[in-house]
Amino acid sequence: MQFFKIVLVTLVLMVNLVIGQPAWAGKDFTKGADYAEVTQALNQLLTVADELSLLLINQEIHFITRLKAKASIKYLKIFSYDHSINLGLD
Repeated sequence: MQFFKIVLVTLVLMVNLVIGQPAWAGKDFTKGADYAEVTQALNQLLTVADELSLLLINQEIHFITRLKAKASIKYLKIFSYDHSINLGLD
């Protein structure tokens, strides 16, 4: 009896795959209004993401530049103090 159920289920599955048409076959989803709306929203999100990443990169570069400048001034202050030179950085 178990073997008969397995064969029956397999046969029904095979008939379904051979005869039944896939639900979305041949449909073109690129022509609908939803597709255009979703595509536009995705493009806007990608643009915002690119702008945000550029902004963050610019902020990091500015921060690193200021950090280097502060480190250079601190080094010059230490150097001038060690060598008794007045650089006017006080």
